[in-house]
Amino acid sequence: MAAAVNPDGSSLQEKLEALDVVGRVSVQRSGPDTEGGFSWVVTFLDNVLNSGDLPLLRGNASALTGVGAVVFTKEVTKGSNAVGDQLWLSFDPPASDNGSPLTKYQVRWDTSAKFTANPADVFLTDADILYRTQRITTGAPSLAWSNNMIQPTVPEIQKLTVLAAGTFTLTFRGVATTTLTAGATAQTVGATSIANLEAALEALASVGSVDVSSAATALAVNAEFLVTFTAQPGALPLLQPSDLTVASVVEVQAGATNFRKEVVVFSCQATAGQVRFTYNGDNADVDFNAALTDVESSLLTLFGVEAESLSVSSVAAPTTLCSGADIVITFDRVYGDISLIIARKTALGADAVITPNPDASIDGVYNDNPALTMSGTFQVGYRGQYTRPLNAESSADQLRYALEDLYSIQTVGVAREQSYQPLQGKVDVTEGEIFVTCSAGETCDFYSAAYGLPGYMIRIGGDWYTVRTDLVSPGLSSTRLYLGDLNGREVGYLGSTQTGVTVYEWTKGYVWTVDMLSVASPLGYIRAK
Repeated sequence: MAAAVNPDGSSLQEKLEALDVVGRVSVQRSGPDTEGGFSWVVTFLDNVLNSGDLPLLRGNASALTGVGAVVFTKEVTKGSNAVGDQLWLSFDPPASDNGSPLTKYQVRWDTSAKFTANPADVFLTDADILYRTQRITTGAPSLAWSNNMIQPTVPEIQKLTVLAAGTFTLTFRGVATTTLTAGATAQTVGATSIANLEAALEALASVGSVDVSSAATALAVNAEFLVTFTAQPGALPLLQPSDLTVASVVEVQAGATNFRKEVVVFSCQATAGQVRFTYNGDNADVDFNAALTDVESSLLTLFGVEAESLSVSSVAAPTTLCSGADIVITFDRVYGDISLIIARKTALGADAVITPNPDASIDGVYNDNPALTMSGTFQVGYRGQYTRPLNAESSADQLRYALEDLYSIQTVGVAREQSYQPLQGKVDVTEGEIFVTCSAGETCDFYSAAYGLPGYMIRIGGDWYTVRTDLVSPGLSSTRLYLGDLNGREVGYLGSTQTGVTVYEWTKGYVWTVDMLSVASPLGYIRAK
């Protein structure tokens, strides 16, 4: 069969199926790569003509032009017949034999789990199995997120003490509870019960959920109440009693978190001109009477992010920028402690007055350490000759060029991905779903960023994703781990639905998979130093 240099999938499929010995196939093409080459994945679908394990297709590169041109085929998935007297084995090869080159594999089998019935074995020594495809791995587990995160996330705990009988409110981030009543004793008629205190706090959108504990059953003189914030991550401002002669609040435990969203609250009053938003030296000028949807669009452009990365809203009814009501900017997918400057744009007649609301605003937290990167150089050798020193972050092409400079190597194929190690806490995955959930009996701790900060890479089911946030939680979700592609955009799970799947984190290094396409014989082991 003769095929064009770069036939598309359907063309190659037609030519293969025209051969009497092939039968029906499915063909998918990818490429071109940086050298103009293509890859085709051929799946044999004819279970009558070609079932089970098949010999490799053979390529003839004599009609190709170019230096080092080669046609190379390798087995991706071994076919097997549904029979009961054959054992089919697949495995990922280890990087080394306790640091030494691999020289063979031993496969043992028996009908007894203890290998006491009739054990048998076979040694695999074929150089094509051992050396045709090899992996070069670098990594620094000590730099991985799991070794550098805050562990565990600590909730904020504050103590409310009743000093005298009377009424008061508690204010958190500028929002006050309903009136609370403290009695001389817990039995005083009308004294607020501990359950009603908890309900009053949880009614505040700025609080969410709390746990309130005390030896007392109601607000009474000298009674103390511990308030644990379970929905607001990190260090928090104190609850503010409206009457300091009736109640006081002190911090018992400062909260700590790996991640929290930034929220900016301000108000604006104006009759003319524009408001200027400044971030990292760039400006967005918005008319004083612009709709909040237009303000949001301008900020999305200013930050260079996709829709839903931030939102602009108002607690009150007005939907324009300078109506006097509080404007809330929530950075759902712009991470960190964000420095956004909001001011009147200087112009004739402009009269905007900007009033920040620090009580309601929230400083973002993004516990990332950019210094935790692997650096240095390494060399790769084959048949006694080594490449020049290569940077720890060398691309696939850079490694390929270096290898092909060796006299013993003419052509190799190189692919690169991140190196990885498993994390505790297996997850359940659903094909196409934008999040994964914790498997039964596992501890996942999504809320504490146990799988990484938003934007961090994770590997699930053989594919790489990034951690994403939802649009409702002040930090990370406690029940779901949201997925993004490598650019941080929303993506559904690419694999099949499964339970108990391991999640892997990046160890700051890389895995280069090298296909030895045309090299000096006999095939040998790649070495690194």
